[in-house]
Amino acid sequence: MASSSTSKKKPLAAIGVGLCIVALVAVAVVALLKSGSQGKDGKQLPKRFSYDIQALREIDPALIKFEEKLSIPVEMEEPKAIAAGPLEAGKESDQKIYVGGDRSILVFEPDGKTAATYPLKFEPRALAVTPKQIYVAAKSYIAVLDKDGGLITTWSDRGERAVLTSIAVDPSENESGGNDIYVADAGNRIVLRYDSDGKLLGKINRLDSLDLSGADPKASRLGFIIPSPF
Repeated sequence: MASSSTSKKKPLAAIGVGLCIVALVAVAVVALLKSGSQGKDGKQLPKRFSYDIQALREIDPALIKFEEKLSIPVEMEEPKAIAAGPLEAGKESDQKIYVGGDRSILVFEPDGKTAATYPLKFEPRALAVTPKQIYVAAKSYIAVLDKDGGLITTWSDRGERAVLTSIAVDPSENESGGNDIYVADAGNRIVLRYDSDGKLLGKINRLDSLDLSGADPKASRLGFIIPSPF
């Protein structure tokens, strides 16, 4: 059996080691604070290295173009898309705010009151609104809704590689009297150009001759250079 004097030495030794560690940490912190504004040789750094943000604390009022007028609470776990519309000149009073998320679209009046809720069978990723239709991006295809949220049609699926992140509607009419729809596909790193009926008119960024289904290895080496899906 160990003697009682031996058992007492162990906790005392542990306490001593702990005190040494605390002391070393304190010394290191003090040294760090003292050297924070000094160079390696211990001399004071020039003024150009000082982090002075005083000039940024006040903003010239002439630079402020907007101010918050209203905050609209959105009862969604994950809102992912927003759009305002319809995009029709002279009917600004009819415009509403559309928010997509949680497999639905919430429609708000300009004063923040809820106007409608449109359920979806997929998670919306992007929205665009015209006077007659609502374009909604799923992960790999576009769904077209009427103004009451009813499904009109879906466009062709772009495949497993597709990750649709944005939709934009050209307000000017094309040759057929409709509007061109531009869709960003981050998975394939291109922008797709459709007519309002869902016909693919072109692809922006050199991928017309490649198989975007994932079978063509060259497809992963071309396209826009983007740091993230957005």
